[in-house]
Amino acid sequence: MLALAEKWQPTSVKGGPRGLILAARDAHDAKKTIETVEYLREHSPALDFKSYLVVVNKHGSNENQLAESSNDINAAVSGYIGESRIVTMPDSFVDADKDLASSHFDLLSLIHRAREEYHGIDWSIEVSRFLSPLRTATLLYSYRSGIEAFCLLKNPDKSEDGIFASGLDPSKHRLALPNREKLDRIREILSTDSIHKHVFTAALAKGDADNPGTILSSKLNHENRMYEWNRKKLQDDHPMRWSDMTEASQRQEMSKKRNTGIEKGAFEEHKESFILTPEGFVAAFFLSPMGE
Repeated sequence: MLALAEKWQPTSVKGGPRGLILAARDAHDAKKTIETVEYLREHSPALDFKSYLVVVNKHGSNENQLAESSNDINAAVSGYIGESRIVTMPDSFVDADKDLASSHFDLLSLIHRAREEYHGIDWSIEVSRFLSPLRTATLLYSYRSGIEAFCLLKNPDKSEDGIFASGLDPSKHRLALPNREKLDRIREILSTDSIHKHVFTAALAKGDADNPGTILSSKLNHENRMYEWNRKKLQDDHPMRWSDMTEASQRQEMSKKRNTGIEKGAFEEHKESFILTPEGFVAAFFLSPMGE
């Protein structure tokens, strides 16, 4: 299924009507069914989608119970957002009591079937409500197919139940997960050994306790030149500390490798500064040998 996700592309152009694949963990009773509607109501400002496909995923039910639960949830959700916005498909559920391979196959088959049968919809996946054993499958499918995956975040200032205004733009409640292009860029940075010290040092300077937000430079005699900053801040035996170099070698190490970092996506375009991209920050985390 993952190979098929990568090879198959919808005939419609990207940018058509947007649809969301949303999981429901609900049991087969009225209280739990209503929880899906409450979830949509709570997050509705951040959900700018025209169509919704609800996938029931849970333990402890047979297929008849899962099918009945799926029908009840679709009826409840359509009553809230309108019947025309609900995408209904046979067997829109996953029995999490099956072995993991079978559960993953059922889920990925359902997602792929939705993309094929409703190829005019530009689908996204909200992953947080999938059961944790199934979440990996949704993320892998998203990565292979290139469709958007994200999590919805609750108001961190409210611990009690209910719906509260956060005061934030709705988009701030959606945590976009890195797509294939970004993950490949992180992998490329990590595989380029020659810029590891530059990426690590730039991130260390950005989070410096004495001067947070420090941006290092490749320019000779700059007060925050990367080479000198690195040697001043790191201990002699630190694996990310540069050894003593001639001035000519320093210039090459600072300028040439900064350009390499820009080419690999670790740094933003700039004539002398080491400004990390989001992918560069993530790569720096993996490069940290001592948890800095």
